[in-house]
Amino acid sequence: MALSGYTEVLGTIRGDVTSRSDGTIYYGLNGDDLLLVEGMAGSTDDEPIYVGGKGADAYQFATNSGSNLPVVMIADYGNSSGDVFNADFALSAVTMRTVDSLHLLISGSAGSVMFLYWQEAANQIETFTFSDGSYSYADFVAILPHFAGYDGNVTLASLGYDTAAGIAFYEDAQAIESRAEALNAAYEQTGTEGNDTLAAESAGSIVYGAGGDDRITGSGALNLMEGGAGNDTILSGDGQDTLQGNQGIDYIDGGAGNDELRGGKDADSVYGGLGDDWLNGNIGADFVSGGGGNDTLRGGQNSDSLDGGDGNDLIYGDKGDDTLTGWNGEDTFVFRVGDGNNTITDFQLGIDRLQLQGVTSSDVSISTYDSGGLVEFSDVTIVTNTLITMGHIDFI
Repeated sequence: MALSGYTEVLGTIRGDVTSRSDGTIYYGLNGDDLLLVEGMAGSTDDEPIYVGGKGADAYQFATNSGSNLPVVMIADYGNSSGDVFNADFALSAVTMRTVDSLHLLISGSAGSVMFLYWQEAANQIETFTFSDGSYSYADFVAILPHFAGYDGNVTLASLGYDTAAGIAFYEDAQAIESRAEALNAAYEQTGTEGNDTLAAESAGSIVYGAGGDDRITGSGALNLMEGGAGNDTILSGDGQDTLQGNQGIDYIDGGAGNDELRGGKDADSVYGGLGDDWLNGNIGADFVSGGGGNDTLRGGQNSDSLDGGDGNDLIYGDKGDDTLTGWNGEDTFVFRVGDGNNTITDFQLGIDRLQLQGVTSSDVSISTYDSGGLVEFSDVTIVTNTLITMGHIDFI
């Protein structure tokens, strides 16, 4: 290793997928990442380094097909459970050694993998899977000294590192740990029990408001922002963000980008803004508005007001007595048994569709109601602004 020559790549809050690139150190950060460690031909002087970070990460090691066997460094530094190492070779076909009683080196015809500080709590891989068996971390540690391919503890010097190279190795290993800890701290913030003003300033950040009436803003993409308890204001910027109000009467605005927004408990106001958003009012009498884009809106529990806005929206009333408005676009209003007494304010004949799930046409009755119509099935009623027919209904 010589980190000065490495290119740093950062992941996001979502499950990222990355492939091998020599001379690259990959920090997965938050999310359940899939790190594809293909055994491709390349120099062993710039072996890739994978630091999965937080989340249940999977390190997928594939067989080498070139003449220059790969060396891969793995250091999770996530302090999270669920990490897995998957190899497509048999454990019986490799040699395993500990290095300086600190690291684990697995070597075979597919190449070599070195797990840095593999028994530290932050770096532990919970499951090791090979083509001939799978082991929990505890079982793997227990069987290691008794394994036929175990070659004991060796030193870096015995692996060809001279004094200078050995010193550089540990300096780099320390630099990886320090950088991982700094990224974990920078990309995850937690507020206090008071009223906080917090910002997700970097892409891939996680911000928890905790208690109090918090204001949380996001300027980068792919952030996770959660208000916690209290009446919170959560504002997303550009990009694909996840926003959740949790407890309290919250105001949530997705801004631009394809966002995922949840109101949580109590009567929340949830706005998708621009982009193709997924919105759920969850518990409480919520106001849910898609804004621009082709959105999916769910009212959740209780009596909600749902407004699709522009675009071709998919609008679920869910449980409770809901009021649904599609506005512009070709909208689909979705209901199933148990969804209460509902009103659609602007059904456009020949444009919008009514989708009924779990029932057939024989379960449904349609009648005139005031100046519009009434659709009934099971314990559900749907009042529409205009009289619709069976031809306007899709049965799923």
